[in-house]
Amino acid sequence: MVADAFLQQLAEAEAQLDSLTHLLLQGDAPAYEAGALAFRQALVQLAHAAADQPTPVPDAVAVRLAQLARALVQQRDQLARRAV
Repeated sequence: MVADAFLQQLAEAEAQLDSLTHLLLQGDAPAYEAGALAFRQALVQLAHAAADQPTPVPDAVAVRLAQLARALVQQRDQLARRAV
């Protein structure tokens, strides 16, 4: 069973990435930088929470993690395009 703390950290990471995407679309570089730091911290906390989780994780959690990873790749690609 996946711990509630892990699911809360996953939700926090998802929310931080959503916020980061919104900031990227606004084009506010200082706010984006602050958001990136908050997202990084959320990922660090998620990694710590994941250390105590059973493997493999339930399918629903695996889907959320895969979605988070895909969204992060899209974010990176969007950031690269804006930088050009």
